[in-house]
Amino acid sequence: MARTEVHARLAGPGATTHLNGAQLLSDTQHADFTTVVRHDAPHGTSRQTVKNVLAGRSRGVFQGPYSRSRVTRRKTDGYR
Repeated sequence: MARTEVHARLAGPGATTHLNGAQLLSDTQHADFTTVVRHDAPHGTSRQTVKNVLAGRSRGVFQGPYSRSRVTRRKTDGYR
């Protein structure tokens, strides 16, 4: 089993991040890829792209939650 966790914080106005991930698994492998993106300033943009290639009985998990503060709730752009 493999686990990867990435945290990104968009702290300044207009901040941008693009997180990419890929997993190639076979047999009975299990991998977990987690990203946590915090939009703490207005006009931030985040993109997350994760691809899994699975063979046999392998399992790939992607969890990509993001959060926005009350101040920036209507002024951010996040896509997974």
